[in-house]
Amino acid sequence: PLGRWLGFGGKTAFNSRVFEAMTFSAAVTASTRYPSVFATVHVPTMHPALAAKQAATIDHVGGGRFTLNVVTGWNRREIELFGSPLLGHEERYAAADEWITLMKLLWSAEEAVDFEGRYYRVKGALLRPRPVQPYPALMNASGSPVGKRFAAKHFDIVFSGPTDRDPASVAEQMEGYRAFARQEFGRELKVWISAYMIIGDSEEDAQRQFDHCVHEKGDWEAADTFMTGMGVDSKSIPPHVMS
Repeated sequence: PLGRWLGFGGKTAFNSRVFEAMTFSAAVTASTRYPSVFATVHVPTMHPALAAKQAATIDHVGGGRFTLNVVTGWNRREIELFGSPLLGHEERYAAADEWITLMKLLWSAEEAVDFEGRYYRVKGALLRPRPVQPYPALMNASGSPVGKRFAAKHFDIVFSGPTDRDPASVAEQMEGYRAFARQEFGRELKVWISAYMIIGDSEEDAQRQFDHCVHEKGDWEAADTFMTGMGVDSKSIPPHVMS
């Protein structure tokens, strides 16, 4: 499930009926044998020591198949639901840098960990058992310059939305992300994108289905709430794409 708490309203109440991601991932992992199972955690909603323990638990349930998607938190209504203010864009990444650094320390430390940061502090923290993997695979989706640097520094997989539609531009954008990680941090990244397809018996039929989904059945109120939040607070969508 998506890491959602309130949804985006509209006539469909988009994303309002969603299971809690870590609990759901534990259940799916216990019910399967092969796939890596993902869960999303928003940094302001969970202490890294708790998230580290949860992730290690799920990793053991599946014998080393857990992947954690870490989100710095951009949805103001949801972050404020937890009694926390939405930090400024760059400060969110500073907090998330401490969050993920502490989590990795807990996953790998042989001895108790003392950590004194601006946002997180622990004294004598020790995680046992440690994950089955050296540490579970980590995923992040960041599009701004500060977010791109954060993702390249810490993560194994990055989700990057294309800013243009032609294949050559998409390929250049994705390779640029990988090259940045190599040059700045000596790390290799897997870069993922999303693509939406509407399949018809002909171009005309596909266009008809598109018009039905978007113009006849589209929940524009929910879409506007989502896109406004993404553009103002997330900064993952470039202005020219928003317009």
